[in-house]
Amino acid sequence: MPGLNLRGIAVHIGSQLQSLAPLERAFERVGRLVADLRAAGHNITHVDLGGGLGVRYREGDNPPSPAEFGAMVERVTRGWDVELMFEPGRVISANSGCS
Repeated sequence: MPGLNLRGIAVHIGSQLQSLAPLERAFERVGRLVADLRAAGHNITHVDLGGGLGVRYREGDNPPSPAEFGAMVERVTRGWDVELMFEPGRVISANSGCS
């Protein structure tokens, strides 16, 4: 579209994820989209990787840690040359105020 100045993209595949695998697959697709958009002439500078990292609500819940998430993000996004943004949501606030 003439006049469109696409600078960033965002993804959010859900909340309360108990595995990094779906996030990793989504982020790999986002990386391909960034490359395709750049090849089409867009100057992609920002990527919002959303949220979705789960928390322990019930016995047996075993979500990945923020450190594990960060290591995966670092590995998958290496070379993207963008500013990454996140929406951490429940991993920060889910258990606040609980005793």
